[in-house]
Amino acid sequence: DPAWNFSRQIIRQDPLAYFNKVLDTKTVGLALATLGPQNPYYRRFQNGLKEYRAIVAAGGWPTVSTGPVLSVGSTGPRVEQLRQRLKVTGDLPGPDPANPSAFNEELEAAVEHFQIRHGIDADGKAGPRTIEEMNVPVETRINQFRASLERMRWVFRDLPARYLIVDVAGFSAYLMENGEKVWGTRVQVGKPYHATPVFKDTMRYIDFNPTWTIPPGILRKETLPRVRRDPEYLSRNNMSVVTTSGKIVDPSTIDWAATTKGFPYMIRTERAFSHGCIRTQNPFDLAEILLADQGWDRAKIDQVVASKKTTRVNLDNPITVMLLYWTAEVGDDGTVHFRKDVYNRDAPIIKGLDVPFRVSLPEGAREAFGYR
Repeated sequence: DPAWNFSRQIIRQDPLAYFNKVLDTKTVGLALATLGPQNPYYRRFQNGLKEYRAIVAAGGWPTVSTGPVLSVGSTGPRVEQLRQRLKVTGDLPGPDPANPSAFNEELEAAVEHFQIRHGIDADGKAGPRTIEEMNVPVETRINQFRASLERMRWVFRDLPARYLIVDVAGFSAYLMENGEKVWGTRVQVGKPYHATPVFKDTMRYIDFNPTWTIPPGILRKETLPRVRRDPEYLSRNNMSVVTTSGKIVDPSTIDWAATTKGFPYMIRTERAFSHGCIRTQNPFDLAEILLADQGWDRAKIDQVVASKKTTRVNLDNPITVMLLYWTAEVGDDGTVHFRKDVYNRDAPIIKGLDVPFRVSLPEGAREAFGYR
């Protein structure tokens, strides 16, 4: 998959010797348990999958009929359907009121809780978007967990004590230390047609007041046509025209109509449009954390930013960064969250997981295991 660059080394060992040891020591359960990632996130996701499989075993959840927006004061059978739906997933605790077909404040709070868990603007009103998410089959939610757990099995191994995660589908980032989340923020990622890639790498430095040179494809297809239509587009978006050597050029001296045949300049901007980049809500908070052991504090960061000069600071302790993608998540408090599969990446994984199990043995081991 070109969207992934993760890899890990597998320690090869004699499969017969491995299984004989497991059988001799009677530690089959322990062996299976330790094959998965030893990570609190993985265990929480497993618990979420177990919770939703229990919902299936109990009969699933009812469908809420479509219709006008339901809010405080609404009455009727659709309100009762809504109430029963939210009770199944624990969004609405407690017994039914005397009139279960009436939309009261308790039901409003339950709708808000559901909306927060599903990435919907929480207004406590059950409109089309909220009803659509409520009517997603529980089997689909289980598959979201299966896909997320599978991705974890690929990458949540051999991790350092400290690493930074960007949850692309959840539009969030958080810093992990010794298995605990110590910082988090919201992020903006690429639009569906400029999908943010998924990868693992190391952050080695921080740039303050960085510039961004618009890539040729974006320049040709998007930026130049906008400049031709609107001469003020560059100044309004904090863009400047520079030569290949970095010298600033006055835009008024350029014949923009002639640039359809070629553009001998570059355009830089202080704003990074989301063509796949990650923009954090609180970047200076993260910088302060990462540079704390190098004598930096917020005052020093603010001073560098105020200078408006591009300044690079190398990290004495580079940090592992993982851009991940999961559409089901379990929070620190055990609350289950679901997100839209904005890049349509779950389906191929689910398809692969649904393929009947196959045994792939090293050369020379097939006969030892009785395979022909």
